[in-house]
Amino acid sequence: KAEPKNNPAGKVNPNDPDQLAHLKRDPESFLTDLLAKASFDPGVIIASVDFLAKAGEFKYAAVLLKASIRSGLIAEAWAQEALAVALEGCNGSAEEIERARVSGIDLEPKNPQAYLKAAKALADNLDPERALKFCRTAAKIEPNLPDPYINALAFAADNKANLDANDSIFFSGK
Repeated sequence: KAEPKNNPAGKVNPNDPDQLAHLKRDPESFLTDLLAKASFDPGVIIASVDFLAKAGEFKYAAVLLKASIRSGLIAEAWAQEALAVALEGCNGSAEEIERARVSGIDLEPKNPQAYLKAAKALADNLDPERALKFCRTAAKIEPNLPDPYINALAFAADNKANLDANDSIFFSGK
């Protein structure tokens, strides 16, 4: 890896050919290294991702979001959702998009909405079985919330979902 010359703060020097070569060769590792060496306000990252997305550079927006998440600079569910949008914009793999959408659960394991968002992503990827499981989990967390039941009924309407006796109990709200 090309390390920045005389640049302890981790700032990008556009006149440094080693930095530019590293950026062009492997933007993800370059940004990860940069974020590890320098302190950035998360607002700068958000503005940069916004700028890249508006410019249609979804690939680089995804790279920046991945590096920010990996470095721990941004560790919130919205960043995972933004990553999923950026990956969709640059035709990322379905698995990677699904992982980004479902990972909100890891960040907010007690939030039923996180499970419902993940359930929707799974249903969109034609996995209604797992979508129903996430709806059940959301209903266990917040039994009086109608959304898990409404979404589960919609996902169950898909012929690919296999329903059993537990689903009847679930749909009854008990």
